[in-house]
Amino acid sequence: ILTAQFIKACPVNPQQRGFIISSGCSKNVKLLQLLIQCAKREHQPLGAVFVGLTKAFNTVSHFHVIMALNQKGIDDHFVALIKILYDNLTAQID
Repeated sequence: ILTAQFIKACPVNPQQRGFIISSGCSKNVKLLQLLIQCAKREHQPLGAVFVGLTKAFNTVSHFHVIMALNQKGIDDHFVALIKILYDNLTAQID
């Protein structure tokens, strides 16, 4: 229920592959391979941009995420749950 409400208020680009239920990034990798093949075959230049995920989790402040959810009309209970997730958030790599 919460996911449906969130997606309705904040639509996700259909090319998005992170943080959603999907077949992974294989579709996007195949698309990139096809673009490279086409550029080579047509002798055309091709540029590509890759976004690093190194700082993907700390580029937007938690305050701004909460503010955006409120502006999009997300249910207060859902916003409160997100706030709880952000409280004392830590990560560990083993």
